[in-house]
Amino acid sequence: MTTSASVPFPDGPTPAAEATGPVGQEPDASITERARNGPKGPGTGRFREAPCSDEDRERRGGRGAVGGTGAVGGAGAVVWVVAGAPGSGKTTVTDLLLRCLDPVPALLDKDVLFAGFVGEVQRAAGRPEGEREGDWYDRHVKVHEYAGMTGAACRIRGAGCPVVLVAPFTGQIRDPGAWARWVAELGGDPVRLVWVRSDAETLRARLVARGSGRDTGKLRRFDGFLARMLPDVPPPVPHHEIDNRVGAPALCEQVVGLCATVGPGR
Repeated sequence: MTTSASVPFPDGPTPAAEATGPVGQEPDASITERARNGPKGPGTGRFREAPCSDEDRERRGGRGAVGGTGAVGGAGAVVWVVAGAPGSGKTTVTDLLLRCLDPVPALLDKDVLFAGFVGEVQRAAGRPEGEREGDWYDRHVKVHEYAGMTGAACRIRGAGCPVVLVAPFTGQIRDPGAWARWVAELGGDPVRLVWVRSDAETLRARLVARGSGRDTGKLRRFDGFLARMLPDVPPPVPHHEIDNRVGAPALCEQVVGLCATVGPGR
């Protein structure tokens, strides 16, 4: 796991502070145990409320503000964003991350939430099965998927619960201006991006192996898909990197290192 050296992560470690912590220091044993076995029980953390708009703040009596670390006793609940190309391994990384974090965040995964509904919309509109790219999909489907996830995350963290969002989020993470606007829509920092790195060879193999109808269009126009996704090019916004290419360190080790860097629950 690395943190982009060219784009420092706010309120996080410098690139020299690798995920394992200070030189010679092992990750916290409790973090390693959670990554392998999951949390032992409900989180004990208490969060101040984090209203996402002036109207919400007034409705809640002016309590709380988004900010701080989102850890136990912090000022605002964290939003984690696990992003990367389809097939890069976001689900696996997310499962490991959920085992590390305490309290365990609420999970909002785009495919889990919307796959069935999107298929019905496409059939009703006479669109090809498996279409998950392109102008029509972006304008008529993706914009609503992402808006729903954003709104839900904002409401959930407003009640003091951290959130993990899982989707490619290509438009948000590839444009610093779009990223800043999206962070504001989520209710402001702390929003932590975990970017899953892949490459063309690994990505094609994973898409073929999982045999999903959602990937037919991607594989049919694979070169164009790579040009849009840039699976091996780090995003120009603050992020943590998890390398899922062939030959990379074990994902469990990388995620444990990430959690050791930012601290449990942060």
